Formats: sequence, C-alpha cells, structure tokens
Amino acid sequence: MIVKEAYCKNCNTQVTDNYCARCGQPSKTSRIDRHYLLHEIQHSILHVDKGILYTIKELLVRPGYTIERYLDGKRIEHFKPFAFVLMVAAIYSFLVHFFQAYPGETIEVDQTKGLFNSIYSHYSLFLLISIPLFALSSFLVFRKKGYNYIEHLIINSYIVGIRIFISIISYPIYYMFPSVSIFWIINILSICYNIWVLTQLFKTKNWVLTSMKALFSILSVMIFGTFIATVILILFFLK
Repeated sequence: MIVKEAYCKNCNTQVTDNYCARCGQPSKTSRIDRHYLLHEIQHSILHVDKGILYTIKELLVRPGYTIERYLDGKRIEHFKPFAFVLMVAAIYSFLVHFFQAYPGETIEVDQTKGLFNSIYSHYSLFLLISIPLFALSSFLVFRKKGYNYIEHLIINSYIVGIRIFISIISYPIYYMFPSVSIFWIINILSICYNIWVLTQLFKTKNWVLTSMKALFSILSVMIFGTFIATVILILFFLK
C-alpha cells in the first residue's frame, strides 16, 4: 500500500507526526466551521492545561511558584503574559464603560476626586502603562535575584493581570453597593496580592524584610504615578 506523503499546510514541510517539526502546526487541519469554533473555544480559553482559566487559578493559588516556573522555561501550560493582561484589561474596560460606574466617583474629597475619576475611569489603561514602571521598580529592588528587566516585565504583567481580574470579579459588588469602603477594600486586596506574589517569588529567610521591600517597590511606583497624573491634570486645567 502506497502511503501518501503529508506536508504542513503552513510551511510546506514534510510531516510524519501529529505536529509539524518546523512550525508546530497540527498536521491535520479541518475546515473552519461550527465544530472548529467550539474546539478553539475549548482549547484556547477553557482547556485546563493551557487556558486562561488555568492560568488565573495558578496565579491565585500559587503565584510566585507559577511565575518562577514560567521564567524557568515551563511555559506551554500557561496563557502568555502580555496576551493575558491585555485580555483582562479589555474585559474590565468594557464593564466600566458599559455600566458607566467608576470607582473614583465614591471619593468625596474635592481636591482628589477629579484625579481618582480620571485614573479609575481608565483603570486598566493606567495599570497597563504602569507595567514598565512596576517592572523597573521590582528590578531595582530585587536585582540580586538575577532576573533581567524583561523578565520583570513578565512578572509584573501577570501581577497586573490578576489585579485587573480582582477588579472584574469585585465590580458587581461595587456597582450594587458603591462606597468609599468597598473602593479601598478592593484596592488594599489588590496591593496585598502584589506584595504576596513578590514575597513568594523573591523569598528569602527573612520574609518580613522581603515583604517590606515588595511594599516599597509598589508604593514607589504608585506615588510616582500619582505625581505624574497630578502634574498632567494641573497642566490640563491651566489651559
């Protein structure tokens, strides 16, 4: 019996296995239809080994270990960090702009209300822009760990992604019961998560010192970011 040779439809390389050895595409491709769509949803988003839900679970249960494993090269199980943070940011932005309820609206101090409204009406964008700053800060504070700046971008992309995810799951509570207390609770939980991840990832014998360094790393960026936002608002109102 003559076996017909198979070639990858993506790069035209001869394939002898389920996946192309050159580009990694499956050797068998089907027509894009309803079955293809259901398969893609299952394996790209819901699949427990490679999907976004699995990544979220791991980042919530054991974030330091998960990120360390990703940096060490065990990456196929996890959703890519930049795609992850962009996806959750898009979801949160949709929620906020659809329901038109901004956490900053609960701040009653006149001098800061405009600033908080500006920040939290574009909260996901604000956090996305701050990732390079968070990465620079953690890189400088924990430079003895040996990770380069790009690796710190990966670390903080995952952290920011979960911080936005916390805002997503808590948004219904805020929407139904808007208050300053809920506003601060959500933010404190987000910051505590950030500290926990950095402490777990950069663990030393003195975990209290590591936690303090993590807090310093976060607060320095928040203070600097608030300062920059304030300057921008002042310049805007002076026009």
